Amino acid sequence: MFNIPGKQALTITETATAQIRKLMEQGNKKGLRVGVKKGGCAGMEYTMNYVDDIDPNDEIITQNGATVMIAPMARCFYLGQKLITKCLYLKQALNLTTQMSQKLVGVVKVSNLKVCNI
Repeated sequence: MFNIPGKQALTITETATAQIRKLMEQGNKKGLRVGVKKGGCAGMEYTMNYVDDIDPNDEIITQNGATVMIAPMARCFYLGQKLITKCLYLKQALNLTTQMSQKLVGVVKVSNLKVCNI
């Protein structure tokens, strides 16, 4: 559903890959599952959770030891998005940006935030 052949829906930067992998190992999790839920100013808001099990219906992106799963109903919302790390208020967080505008689209709640190295 909503797949573009030969192209993954979500691009993940190397720094985001490293952060996801680190948090997966710390929590002994299978990966980071991204999705959407009702809410926010546009009617939908992004979600991110580290999970213990992989849903067979998810789109799975594996990159340098990090696993990101996109929920089936959320794929169309993640097309063209880039998962990055960004230093906000002296803490590092995973964020989504659009590839076209490179503007911050949403800051996503992630547990175990660490203080940025400045």
